[in-house]
Amino acid sequence: MADAFLGDEQIVFACRPHPIIFSRAALFALVAAFIRDRWSIDRPVGWLLDLVVFLLFARLFFQVASWVRTQYMLTTRRIGVRDGLLSRRERDALVRKVTDIRIEQGLVEQLLGCGTLIVESGGGRDKLVLRGMPYLQKTRDRLVTVVKNAELGRGDGWAPDTRPGA
Repeated sequence: MADAFLGDEQIVFACRPHPIIFSRAALFALVAAFIRDRWSIDRPVGWLLDLVVFLLFARLFFQVASWVRTQYMLTTRRIGVRDGLLSRRERDALVRKVTDIRIEQGLVEQLLGCGTLIVESGGGRDKLVLRGMPYLQKTRDRLVTVVKNAELGRGDGWAPDTRPGA
């Protein structure tokens, strides 16, 4: 995304998803490890519990590794997500074609200021879902500003900033 800018395109912000996205996996892995550590369990059940603990920590490892490789970016011309652990995926939506911007937040996400940003373009057929978006309200406000500038023909009318919380 950042390496293929269009003309006078500028970065408005770039970020990773909020770390809350892998908190459930971390909690389950830690609870299972705590249970395994506190109680001496006979062989067959102990081995099964060891396997469960291993699988939970493996899942946590892959979620953290995937989080490191995920990036959200808003420029003066497009919004996009880049992700993928073993293979890379990139999905962009041009801001001038954005038709709807929605946010979804659970209770914990509201407390942390993060959530899911859903951007629809092309008459609602194309949907870009950015889960765990930090600084959700500010991000939506900046996206609305960029979309309005694009509608008014001022695609370069945004002073770039590297973080939406700044």
